[in-house]
Amino acid sequence: MERLSAVLGQAVQFVYTCWDRIVLSGYIERLQRPENLIYFFHEIVGIDAIEPAVLEQRSNAYKAWVRRITLERGIPVLGAPSGVRKEALVEPYYRRLKGAEGVACVLTSLEQGRTFVSYTPHRKPPSGDADYRLIKACRKRFLHYYWYILDPVMGPMSIRVASYFPFNVTCYLNGHSFVAEQLRGDGVRFRKADNAFLTVADVAALQTASDRLTSTLLLRRCNYWVRRLVPIFSPAERDALRPGYRYSMAQMELATDVIFKRAAPLKAMFRRACELGVLVGGANRTTHLFGRRINRHYRASCRRCLTNATLATQCCAGTTKRHSPSSTSAATSTAIASCAPKPVPTTPTTSVLVVVSRTYPCSMTSWLPSITDALMSRPSCWPVPSILANLPHWPNRRSSDSAASPA
Repeated sequence: MERLSAVLGQAVQFVYTCWDRIVLSGYIERLQRPENLIYFFHEIVGIDAIEPAVLEQRSNAYKAWVRRITLERGIPVLGAPSGVRKEALVEPYYRRLKGAEGVACVLTSLEQGRTFVSYTPHRKPPSGDADYRLIKACRKRFLHYYWYILDPVMGPMSIRVASYFPFNVTCYLNGHSFVAEQLRGDGVRFRKADNAFLTVADVAALQTASDRLTSTLLLRRCNYWVRRLVPIFSPAERDALRPGYRYSMAQMELATDVIFKRAAPLKAMFRRACELGVLVGGANRTTHLFGRRINRHYRASCRRCLTNATLATQCCAGTTKRHSPSSTSAATSTAIASCAPKPVPTTPTTSVLVVVSRTYPCSMTSWLPSITDALMSRPSCWPVPSILANLPHWPNRRSSDSAASPA
């Protein structure tokens, strides 16, 4: 970051560092092992035979409570559709709260989670106890509730509650939302887009607000909502399960955002980074970077590009249209890399040259003159393969094969 500030310091508007995505896993410490569950039901609840119906009864009671509380308070309950970003789906429901604290909506989803199973052993136990059951921890697919909350301190957050024993929870928070709430409370004007502050009236106040987020504050806000949204235990059960929910860090992201005054320096830097990356890394490494592999699909569609440079550009540009914009660069590199002729065993591979000389439709800026001059000055590299006149005179070729086309 210091190097970036030294190179592009004149174009930087401001820089700040804050926590971004925060995921905390919550669990009841005294309900995580099979022996804990056996002690809880035998000694605290007073049930000798822990049958599947006993565990299911607790789950049904919580589901009934969720249906009743959401109906009474008018909280929408939706099924989480696959392939749709949950944050975009619940955004209209946050606007209905009009900045007031509360639950925006609840999403239901069938997901894998940790739970317990109870079954009768195949063999009779030596004690002859008819109520003896085997309790084992496992992972099963069952219903989870996503509670989307507008917190006065943390801003928009969500809590996932498992509907089966041991009722584990997962809290999803965002440090940018916390900073936005702090700036509103301090009366500092700002403009925020997704997870970035584009403008702010006081940069020092922005960094001060981000430094206020502590682990104690996170635990306090998570406990505040978990006590209201998880299954209810009796007073005797709560005393036996103390200290209750504990939290472990599942994910925390620290973001350092650099806001530029204009986009031109970034475009130039990205263009130069792509140019050097393709030159140094080569076609294979570049395709791995963007998640694309060289396969027969691209080789077959671009084999005719070996005879015509203009046709190669048009063909590769047409190939990129079948991919999303995020993978355009990788798709073009893959298609062009497969156009390279097969070299003689004693000659180094030249797929990098082909990639460099045909990647321009992706960036919409021609790098051909500068890169071609640099490459032609390297004695260990072949000339650009699109120049048919140079094919018979490539270095390291046998004299008997000079008139033949490359294999």
